[in-house]
Amino acid sequence: MSECATGDKNKRARALDRIKKCFALAKSSNPHEAEAAMRQARKLMDKFKLEIGDVHATQTEEFSLRIGKAKSVPPQWIRMLSMTVSKAFGCVSFYSYGPDGQSLIFIGEIGSAEMSAYAYEVLIRQLKDSKRKYLSGVSIQGTVQRRKAGVLYAEAWIIGVHKRVEEFSGVTEEVERAIHAYTQRNYPGVPVTKMKRRKLDMDAYRAYIQGKRDGESVSLHKPMGRDEHRQLELE
Repeated sequence: MSECATGDKNKRARALDRIKKCFALAKSSNPHEAEAAMRQARKLMDKFKLEIGDVHATQTEEFSLRIGKAKSVPPQWIRMLSMTVSKAFGCVSFYSYGPDGQSLIFIGEIGSAEMSAYAYEVLIRQLKDSKRKYLSGVSIQGTVQRRKAGVLYAEAWIIGVHKRVEEFSGVTEEVERAIHAYTQRNYPGVPVTKMKRRKLDMDAYRAYIQGKRDGESVSLHKPMGRDEHRQLELE
């Protein structure tokens, strides 16, 4: 890349950063400050030929994780796990494969994509370990049958994980806009369906989990009748 092109790219990046700050100021309760910020944002967008989608896209990041050397499509259960994890962290994910092997690509709010990839790596290790232990403890004849049992076990395991993350999965409308803008610019051929709105934030989710644990620890005893209470008093 030439020095001129690099300079233009840096100027564009700085302009996008200033536009984002202007949009933040445009939310001010002071109408004069908000109007001035929007005027400045429009001026910068016109000068650098930027669209609102360009601004949204800067709020999103991409993280690629290589998962295998095979040149074919990753197994279904691999794709299931990546979708489950990305959903939990408010991201979208898709896979790529070819001469360079297999990769998973996570796209989400700044910080979320990398967290999704890390969570995937943790869970895939746990899943493979659990599957190995299960298969070592059962008697299944034939390589094909054993492989099929392993796949079914993995898919069921992932469904169980999915239920655990369902309560706090989803995204805000702003994050969904940013993800759509990013994918349209960088992966125009990849469809992104409408994403689920997040019902609980992480603090609410932690409260839910603690309440569930505390509730499960409560033990109920059969209540005593009036005569039984009287008998205890006499004794």
